[in-house]
Amino acid sequence: MSAPPLRVLAYGDSNTWGLQPIQDGQDVPRYVDSIRWSGVLQRTLAGECQVVTNGVLARTFNSDLRKGIAGLSGEDHNGIKRFPLALLAESPIHLVVVMLGGNDMMAKLDRSLVDIAAGVKQYADIVAQATDEHAKVRGPRMLLVAPPPLGAVERGSFSDTFNAESVRKSEQLGKALAGAAREASVAFLDAGNLITTDGVDGVHLSVSAHRKLGLGIAKAVRPLIYLSTRPKSDA
Repeated sequence: MSAPPLRVLAYGDSNTWGLQPIQDGQDVPRYVDSIRWSGVLQRTLAGECQVVTNGVLARTFNSDLRKGIAGLSGEDHNGIKRFPLALLAESPIHLVVVMLGGNDMMAKLDRSLVDIAAGVKQYADIVAQATDEHAKVRGPRMLLVAPPPLGAVERGSFSDTFNAESVRKSEQLGKALAGAAREASVAFLDAGNLITTDGVDGVHLSVSAHRKLGLGIAKAVRPLIYLSTRPKSDA
């Protein structure tokens, strides 16, 4: 009997959910699974792992929204609060890829980069403590992916959500998360070095960007998958 595949959890916001760039008046279109970056990751690593996707519109890194959307509460959008449940729901998880932080740039949240980056240790602690007693899997390893900076938000459907200060902070988010990841001993990838938010709304990704991102994450994930087959004490 062959061993079950290693499982990778893609945990993120609307760009993980697969929201297509939208203009005012449009419905909320969603890319099919194969186009999303997590789908590209699955296709690239076929035979090496199974990728499960958990993306929620307007999910933040570590902050409640003042008001939820689509029937959710503001707390439901807080990624750190729903992270343990996601790990348990999809267990066993051997590696988790977290790509969040773009929605923390919302003008109404007025968050500092220091407060956002402080969440990295929270995620790392949850990952380190996570277990699946039934599957005998210890806490998964983690890859933190900083989202690419916001683009021309003033021309799209999210001009009331993000402003010029949001864009400025988003350009510094990768550096802030990179520093926090080093301190927490978490693997890190800055998506801004691979892609831009090239969709018409300045927030969401084109088909091409999803593909480039999925391939870039696959390159970063491969050595971590190898480590996931070894006891943590040997890593």
